[in-house]
Amino acid sequence: MTESTGKRIKSPNHPAFGFKTVMEKVRAIHAQKAKLKNPGHILATELAVLMGYELDKNGKPSSYASRACTTLVYHGILEHVDGAKVLRFTSDGKTLSILTPEHDGWEALAVDMALRPKIYQEVFTDYGGKLPSDPELELYLEEERKPPQKPFNPKSVRDFVRALKETEAFVLEHGGTLPGTPVGDAVPEMEATPAVVPDPEPTTTPQPVQTPHPQETVQPPLPTTTHRPAVPSNPTPIQQPASPSVYPLCWPIGGGKTVSVTFHGGPPSMADWNNMIKQAKCSRDIEYPKAGNGTDPQSEEPPAVEPEPPAVEPEPEGDALVAPLIASDEGGADADQIA
Repeated sequence: MTESTGKRIKSPNHPAFGFKTVMEKVRAIHAQKAKLKNPGHILATELAVLMGYELDKNGKPSSYASRACTTLVYHGILEHVDGAKVLRFTSDGKTLSILTPEHDGWEALAVDMALRPKIYQEVFTDYGGKLPSDPELELYLEEERKPPQKPFNPKSVRDFVRALKETEAFVLEHGGTLPGTPVGDAVPEMEATPAVVPDPEPTTTPQPVQTPHPQETVQPPLPTTTHRPAVPSNPTPIQQPASPSVYPLCWPIGGGKTVSVTFHGGPPSMADWNNMIKQAKCSRDIEYPKAGNGTDPQSEEPPAVEPEPPAVEPEPEGDALVAPLIASDEGGADADQIA
């Protein structure tokens, strides 16, 4: 009541709680919509129970529960069908209840419905989109609102300020702009960054790729059965050449052994084969280390080859001793080389 007239002040119509609480009530109703007898004609008693309010002893919603139903009407989520006792979801309200914050367009719809109450638009506009402190706002709502705007009853002003501040936080959190906000203070839209076009790269005329012609290879003769293997005529490659300059070869020499030779730098010529045989002759008398058991660590020791007996000249007459003749091996390399 006012001090001058003693009459009771009736506050203007306003939501009972902020829009964050409104969304909680909408989700609660949507989660229990199977309990509704007729979603197109929802009784106020049904809504009160779905929102978590108890009915009085006469089976009717309390005054606060009725205000909660009316709050959803102020935001455009529900609408009356037959008076205040029967309601139904509006088209936007139904969409808001089904969508989640992850859906495109949810934020824009939620911000729009949060600012639909007329009293919210008036107060935000009066303060240019920036609300003052709670005491200053309460004083304004009780005493400084000018006609045709109605002042608030001191008993309900605090609840309204709480709902107003909660709605303000919801709108700003979801990228909305409050009514009355100057154009320069509005949330700026993201400016498109001009695309940087790189300088065109100089074009070059591709040159034809020349494929080298493979060189002709000389087939060596067939291997012999002596302990000095001749050049094989058809060696078995270990693998396909990795490149035109690598030629791996392998052939058996008896006794379960094989010999592997790899030519690098191109296919072998006749001179290459002769040089290889000459190096092999130089290396045949090298004594290789053996394992403790008398065998090669890599393979078994080949059977010993009995040396040929030296040529002996006829004994001379008398007591002269017979001296063995040592056959010279000089010149053998030239005889064994391939012409």
